[in-house]
Amino acid sequence: MREAKNSTSRIMLGTIKATCKYGIENLTTKLIAKESEMTDGNIYNFFSSKNELLKQCFLMISNEIAKVFTDFNLSDDQSCEQALAGMCQNVIGYFMKTPKKALFFFAYRNTKAFNDCSKTRDVTWLDSFFDKLTEKYSEISNMNSEERNMAKEYAINATLMCAKLMADGTLPKTPEGIESSIAMVLKGITGRF
Repeated sequence: MREAKNSTSRIMLGTIKATCKYGIENLTTKLIAKESEMTDGNIYNFFSSKNELLKQCFLMISNEIAKVFTDFNLSDDQSCEQALAGMCQNVIGYFMKTPKKALFFFAYRNTKAFNDCSKTRDVTWLDSFFDKLTEKYSEISNMNSEERNMAKEYAINATLMCAKLMADGTLPKTPEGIESSIAMVLKGITGRF
């Protein structure tokens, strides 16, 4: 059992490395096997197809992002803006610490397969985070449900876009770059308050 888990992890990490090295559109099981240091036939012992493997890699990263949200604690002395900034900082920080996962995550989001995957993946963690914000801050609880949903979608998508632009080198990976990215995200959200 443990050996299977190690092999699965090795294949998934090899997939992420191969995606960064060759691009998702050029990815083959041979390239994945090369980066995983195993035979391509071995991959099919653990995953039914390359598409299933890509989906599982994406879901693994999505679950890690979900953990960033669920582990985030709102402190009593934080303003709504500080709470949102802290969350943006944590999400961007996750991607800065795991640049290969960031590049894979954003490459997969640009595929047709992502549309199918996004329909079935669990994103209740995002709803839970915004529910906490709604309970604690009048700026959000005073929004109607449509405005709240727009703020939630904007917050996650704008934060992910900033992380993507930092991961691919478009935005600087400096404290100033992170700070200005967070300021852009907040300006879009707090303009509704």
